[in-house]
Amino acid sequence: MMEKIIPDLLTYFPVLSLIVIIFYLYFSDKISKDKMNSYLFVGLVFIILSHISQYYVNKRLAADYNASSEIMKWYSLISLIGGFGYKLIFYSIIVYLLKFEILKNEIERENIFLLIVYSTLSFGLFVPYWFIKKDIKFNAKLNVWIILLIFFLSCIHVGLIDVFSPSSSSNKVVLTILYWVGQVGYSVCFLVCIFSLRKQIMEKFKGIDINSVWTFFIGIWHVQFSLNQYIKKHEK
Repeated sequence: MMEKIIPDLLTYFPVLSLIVIIFYLYFSDKISKDKMNSYLFVGLVFIILSHISQYYVNKRLAADYNASSEIMKWYSLISLIGGFGYKLIFYSIIVYLLKFEILKNEIERENIFLLIVYSTLSFGLFVPYWFIKKDIKFNAKLNVWIILLIFFLSCIHVGLIDVFSPSSSSNKVVLTILYWVGQVGYSVCFLVCIFSLRKQIMEKFKGIDINSVWTFFIGIWHVQFSLNQYIKKHEK
């Protein structure tokens, strides 16, 4: 009996450790409860569902290998659920940590070249992080839209698996659908985020010029450039 249980426990040790850490973070007296958020637990639920699904899919494959082509097409969805869960947890932790620092400091200039480098090297993951920082600083109430942005970015990432690995025809259909859902959803959420933030910044800083056309085409880089120019102007 133990010979069967121990390998499974070792396989899911990272997830079990994550569960323990999250519960410690939430129930520890050393953690400020008012800065915690429910996304930590929602992310954990997604991860658990993903691993439970993966466990039973693997069991099914071991019992009936002939059904592999039918079962394997669900791996992309399982990957999406698990990946999104981990991103939600990181989002929650980032929000928690940033609230300690950002609210203490004045708005500072950021290097545009580094923004471009970070956005490129992270395959877009830096963009939600940038939005999180600005959302906290300007109280733009973008939480839900940022979460949707992260979800659709996860759809794009899962869809890209099709480019790097061979798949059955049925799996290719699922991956293609996920990819285009991700593309369209990400674009819509990004535009809502960037223009909502632009409006909030312009209400806070009277006289700042953030061109709507440039905002539409180059997004966070133009908004940050406009912020840099405004800060530079008022530093003199």
